[in-house]
Amino acid sequence: MNACTTTFFTRQINTEQFRTGRAPFYATGGGLTANPTNNTYTATNAFVTTDNVEKPGFRVRARRLTIVPGKYFVARDAVLYFGKAPVFYSLITAAILTGTEQF
Repeated sequence: MNACTTTFFTRQINTEQFRTGRAPFYATGGGLTANPTNNTYTATNAFVTTDNVEKPGFRVRARRLTIVPGKYFVARDAVLYFGKAPVFYSLITAAILTGTEQF
């Protein structure tokens, strides 16, 4: 069962599981906090991919993922996977979203 809580006064949203995205980036994870005050989303135990399928061919798995829609995302403690095999570790990985790329 998924749970979602909203704080009326601060307008913050918390959820246990999520899946979101718009081409070319998609994300899913175990927890998501939305903070509309500074327009950020923070996800835990998440992954980012360009494959819009349930089991993507490659993905970046992150312990913590910060998304600023239309601007950038930052993955902390990130591991790049091809299939089930981990191939690269990075303490911090960032991608700038420009033009029509909206996440």
